[in-house]
Amino acid sequence: MIRPAALLLVALAACGEERRDAVPNHTLRLAGATMGTFWNAAVVAGPEREEQALALIANALAKTDRLMSTWKEESDVSRFSRALVDEKITLDSWTGQCLQLALEIAAASQGAFDPTVAPLVRAWGFGAGAAAAPNPPTATELALLRKRTGWQHLLLEQAEEGVFLLAKRVPGLELDLSAIAKGFGTDRAADALTAAGFADFLLEVGGEIVVRGKRADGQAWVLGLEQPQDALGFGSQLHRRISLPADGALATSGDYRQFRMENGRRISHELDPRTGQPVNNGVAVVTATALDCATADAWATALMVLGGPAGLALAQSTPTLEVQFLIREESGDFSALASASFPPPLPQDSVSKR
Repeated sequence: MIRPAALLLVALAACGEERRDAVPNHTLRLAGATMGTFWNAAVVAGPEREEQALALIANALAKTDRLMSTWKEESDVSRFSRALVDEKITLDSWTGQCLQLALEIAAASQGAFDPTVAPLVRAWGFGAGAAAAPNPPTATELALLRKRTGWQHLLLEQAEEGVFLLAKRVPGLELDLSAIAKGFGTDRAADALTAAGFADFLLEVGGEIVVRGKRADGQAWVLGLEQPQDALGFGSQLHRRISLPADGALATSGDYRQFRMENGRRISHELDPRTGQPVNNGVAVVTATALDCATADAWATALMVLGGPAGLALAQSTPTLEVQFLIREESGDFSALASASFPPPLPQDSVSKR
């Protein structure tokens, strides 16, 4: 699932194959494609280490995609979705760890985040297996589909170290980790770089970002947050520039990249799992920061569903989570609503108008 991107100003690229360019100050720019989107990295290292860094990132992201893609028939996610009630499916440790976190956030958000939402997403014309131009589901159809969803119907157990078993309580229950998998894969790629001795880098995967250390010039990594604009290219306009702590993560969720208009109503791929309806609370984009990218990724989705006031209150009560909402006003401008410790704009920046 391609999300609105928080643009990294130091290493933007978009290409169908892995790419490597050595640039001054011993910063490597690396890029590739994964999970239906692109990844970009800026790694402070000499050119002799570019092949190693490229392989570490690409391999971690490829493994995440292989395990958690809803488009691959033999992924852990797809195998579970085909399983019968009470049939225990063995999951790779990565999938199990990712799902553990997903269930924690589902509980903490009271179902605003739900890794079983796939049938509802598909009914509205998004995701794997969706019709190109579906009719909006009726209230009766939504009621039936909701009987096939619900994170509480997942039974996850850790049989032994690194071995997870997953079963379903109701027939037709599906698993969809699209709203957390990119963040999880970004974390795993960052871990691989760190384990190999790379201390300073920025890695972005479809808008999900991890930073470690500092740039080659000793300054903090700088990120540009995109201003929501329908159907325009990434980076058409920036809302603000920010920097993250030396070891931080950021993720975004919004309604302006995957949507369609029907009778004046915005039909977004962001759905409220509790009702089965597209999110329609005025929030255009949520940007969340956390200690790890998977947490930021999942919470960005949950807070998009909850909306400004309720979402902000929950974020403020969640340790290490900071958030900013950009809310559409009737004038066409955007107002910002942020938690107290959300990264402030860099001094030379101000909020841009649409």
